[in-house]
Amino acid sequence: MKGGGESYTTKENGLPDKVDRFPVLCPQVEAAARESRGDSGSEYNQSHTESKPKVDCGMQQERLEALVRTLSPARLGPYGAHRENPEQLAGMNLYAWNAQLSSCMLLPLHFCEVTLRNAVSEAIGRVYGPDWPWHSGFEGSLPSKFGGRYKPCLDLRNARESIGAERLTGKVIPELKPVFWLQMLRAKNLGRIWLPSIKTVFPHAPSDQPADEIRESLYDDWKHVKDVRNRIAHHEPILKRNHVEDFDRMCRIVGWRCDHTLQWMLQLERFQEILANHPFPQVNG
Repeated sequence: MKGGGESYTTKENGLPDKVDRFPVLCPQVEAAARESRGDSGSEYNQSHTESKPKVDCGMQQERLEALVRTLSPARLGPYGAHRENPEQLAGMNLYAWNAQLSSCMLLPLHFCEVTLRNAVSEAIGRVYGPDWPWHSGFEGSLPSKFGGRYKPCLDLRNARESIGAERLTGKVIPELKPVFWLQMLRAKNLGRIWLPSIKTVFPHAPSDQPADEIRESLYDDWKHVKDVRNRIAHHEPILKRNHVEDFDRMCRIVGWRCDHTLQWMLQLERFQEILANHPFPQVNG
């Protein structure tokens, strides 16, 4: 990973092919999830393997055709669930699994996004004060454009206006677009925002990494997480993504900020279970 050093959830350069329970997970994420659930071994593994939901439509042709009309051939086409495909039912299974995976990814996405934007807000506040959204110096430091079309200054003004007369930073934060937090992690903000505070707002980041490497890793992680977030929000396929890598990036952002929050997230999530239940394991990943 560019500039990111080693993964939060594994000390290897890459992700291992399998672990005991979920054959596609990083071992430290798996261990943390097992610990947070109070699971010590095989009984839990066996019961969860047996109770995994089956992604099986089990429907007659009439119902299949109704689903195609409702969801549209264009949307089902990438999954092979169109009428001309003799394996239409298998395509519907794949569509259902993609929907299930997208749904369960929302929980770690929730923890990751809230964690990141609160950490960035704290870092900005250490320079511009707790009312940073109204600080003219901060607004003036924002670029006129980022990534071609996005306008951070306009986004900030719109976010302030959306909450009315209230002067509450906590209400402005969720009104800002995800790309706002990405542009705050640019190298341009290293000296002003991140050198003074990155190891304070992300206290569990690797202690031997310089501030710029931590910032670059967070930028890279959030860029990828933001992409999968947008695909899920627009109900697009996520089949071709590296799901383990996406999940690992979310874990790293949360874990660098707060290990307790990471443990709670791992206790609640079902991503690992659904991922292991891919209807066509040979094409998973």
